[in-house]
Amino acid sequence: LELTALLTPELQITGAVGYTHAEYTELRVNPANILTPFSAITLDNMLPNVPKWQTSLAADYTVPLNNGAAIELHMDWKFTSKHANDAQNSPFLNQDSYNILNAGVTYQAASGNWSLRFFVDNITDERYIVSGDSNFGIGFHEANYNRPREWFVTFKANY
Repeated sequence: LELTALLTPELQITGAVGYTHAEYTELRVNPANILTPFSAITLDNMLPNVPKWQTSLAADYTVPLNNGAAIELHMDWKFTSKHANDAQNSPFLNQDSYNILNAGVTYQAASGNWSLRFFVDNITDERYIVSGDSNFGIGFHEANYNRPREWFVTFKANY
């Protein structure tokens, strides 16, 4: 479900909610596989990279300036619920729910020929697992994390 509302000529709100009910309904087990309690895939396992809930909310507000330029303010938030990052639901790779917050401000020149933008991704520096590998046979587990907080400055010229 997605919603966009233009509350005033200067303020736009956008939101989304996603719900997924995904589950294994049948498994074909290879009897040649040597399984440990953690490496077995069962019907109770979560499907990998399929959170039950994902939500987002964003706000954009434009402040018109007397000289015809504008200041554009942006903020967005995203929530992702608990999910597994591999089919075995390895405890080394399961990810708890997390929130991400981003914000930015843009100066838009009156001429429309240029703009300057300052933006921060992941303001709270939230760390979460985006992928990984668990090999229980050799005892190797590797998790890859998201990018940390990042700051950007962008100059854009139109010609």
